[in-house]
Amino acid sequence: MNNQIKFILSILTLFILFISCEKDEVQPQGKTNAIFNESLTYGTVIDIDGNVYRTIEIGNQVWMAENLRVTHFNNGELISRGLIKMHGYPSTAGNEPEYGSYNETNDKDSIATFGLLYNWASVSDSRGIAPKGWHIPSKEEWELLISTLGGGTEAELKLREVGKTHWYYLNLGDNTSGFTALPSGQYNTGNFYGIGDWTAWWTSTGMDDLSAFAKQSSTLYPGEIRSTPLHMGLSIRCVKD
Repeated sequence: MNNQIKFILSILTLFILFISCEKDEVQPQGKTNAIFNESLTYGTVIDIDGNVYRTIEIGNQVWMAENLRVTHFNNGELISRGLIKMHGYPSTAGNEPEYGSYNETNDKDSIATFGLLYNWASVSDSRGIAPKGWHIPSKEEWELLISTLGGGTEAELKLREVGKTHWYYLNLGDNTSGFTALPSGQYNTGNFYGIGDWTAWWTSTGMDDLSAFAKQSSTLYPGEIRSTPLHMGLSIRCVKD
């Protein structure tokens, strides 16, 4: 009887350990349906979760050609999934690093295509969320990218994915840069909005206690780099060190 009890207890222990590990296990990766510029040569980079991203050289910079979708810091600690809890402005809920998926989707292909949305506390956290050897671009690095591509509307169209698969309405983007910008939407004060029409990427450059700079992009208008509340959920692109 004692041996039977020991056997049952050992099985239960293994089961509990399995469940505990499974909660933190990286889930199988989805497949992006973004339309890349196949006339260009892309590289790759892998984050701590095992997500593989295309990368592209533009001028003297190398950028990720997909939005970040990592859920762990580089030390292995989990980033909280909690954007949906944020509400109100100015927000006190955005002080801790948090991420979310658009409309809280768990669809792996959608997340692989559009990436995840992060508050700025995720960007500024010292544990780091960019892949090793990469970092969140500063305002100045975004400005260099835009200048390299001709500035204003010219640069905007060179950054965007072609066609209307993801961009609604009129999209004249030609993606000659290979950057493959997608309209991934945003999160703010309890609402997800703008997918298909709007996107923004955090810079690493803060402005004050309530805001930081972000690169904006919308269907009909050239993107600007402007002040954005820290608690908002935005996309992230990384640039190579």
